[in-house]
Amino acid sequence: MNTRFLRILLLGAVLFVQAARGNAAAKPEVYLALTGNRPEMHVGDSVTVRAMVQNAPEIYGVQLLLGVDPDVFEIVDTDLRKGAVQIQPGTFFDPSQCFFVANRTDAKTGTIQYVSTLLNPAPSSQGDGVLASLELRAKTLGSSDVEIREAKFGTREGELILPALTRDPLHLRVLTETQSSNGVRIALLAALGTLTAALAASLVGVRVRMRRARV
Repeated sequence: MNTRFLRILLLGAVLFVQAARGNAAAKPEVYLALTGNRPEMHVGDSVTVRAMVQNAPEIYGVQLLLGVDPDVFEIVDTDLRKGAVQIQPGTFFDPSQCFFVANRTDAKTGTIQYVSTLLNPAPSSQGDGVLASLELRAKTLGSSDVEIREAKFGTREGELILPALTRDPLHLRVLTETQSSNGVRIALLAALGTLTAALAASLVGVRVRMRRARV
């Protein structure tokens, strides 16, 4: 009788563990990506880069470590009232209800550290949104990847969530005027070729219909 009871308990424990593993596997994955409003530019131009979260469960804080080539791009300060160079908090967390543990950049290494958390009694945030944005100014010709070197989320209960990256590092290029002009010429020629082909096809169709009408 005791042996049978122990077997039942053991079977129940095994089923419980399997169910817990199944729930963990089915838990939706959190994604993190960098987006830019212009992949190519000239010296002196600026680009806005946003750190975007997608499919987030209820989270209460974020820790980001980003990087860019400091020889090609300068990180622009978004809050001149403070001593250190700041990046712009996003709207995924309500900035008015946040405590910013870290918001600083290193101009020599091109690294950006950003850590923020909501404060009680603010509700957790979930879904999609902008975590933070930074403005980069092109200093010289060249190219650079903007990388997510580290990213962590935390829940109100203290659970750690590691997001998945949805894409390769954001690649930015600083071009000369000649390179840019050549690109525009190629695009215009391609568009002109498409338009010419469409007009030719249209004229052929008109001629065929005219011949049929005569017959």
